[in-house]
Amino acid sequence: MKLLVEALRPATVWLPSYICGVVIEAAREPGVRVRFYTVGESLQIVEDGWLAEILAGDLVIFVDYFGFDTWSSHGAQAKLRGARVVEDACQAMLNKNFSRHSDYVIFSPRKFIGVPDGGVLLSGKNAVLSDAYLPSSPAKWLFRTTKAAILRSEFDRHGGDQS
Repeated sequence: MKLLVEALRPATVWLPSYICGVVIEAAREPGVRVRFYTVGESLQIVEDGWLAEILAGDLVIFVDYFGFDTWSSHGAQAKLRGARVVEDACQAMLNKNFSRHSDYVIFSPRKFIGVPDGGVLLSGKNAVLSDAYLPSSPAKWLFRTTKAAILRSEFDRHGGDQS
């Protein structure tokens, strides 16, 4: 997500009200406004009024909660307003079909297999992504996240001290 925001430089990033803090943090770049649209208890978009505020070039993130696309009609409307649509398929990595309204699709192997870092970003046929610098993760961070993944695996298999 951070790579997309840095490369595309949207004026506004639209996020669902139910999203992990890491995504919000990735969207917060200097000069980029973050706005939220409401997602209800059933993880579906509650109202449509916010769509009228989308401007051409905005980045709108839609999430396939638990692998389900419940947002396609909203994605179509965002595209008609000139927005770039990102499908957060981090919970839908095994799906074969994604929304035809998506310019970009993001996957998170970390949610499916025990890898400490990484992600997959696909761009659609007409989506442009300029050269963007994606630095390597710091070695110390990789070591700590690998250690955490191993400890979590050991705890899941054998129990014991949760620290």
